Amino acid sequence: MPDQMDQVQAMNELHTENALRTHARRERSQGLTHCENLDCGEPIAAVRQAMGARLCVPCQKGEEAAAAHQRAWRR
Repeated sequence: MPDQMDQVQAMNELHTENALRTHARRERSQGLTHCENLDCGEPIAAVRQAMGARLCVPCQKGEEAAAAHQRAWRR
């Protein structure tokens, strides 16, 4: 039985390490200079670029509003 527990522990550590690596990669990603919404293309402020922003402020607000609306209907 200890062998199975060791395997489970090793697998758990592997998953944790992978999740941390993925998160670190996302943290380091540079934002875009212009909105990725094809209909928009507005420039993104340097401060938001440093935070990894991919959408301009109006498009981001629209995305958040749509997500909130969808969450309300999923209940």
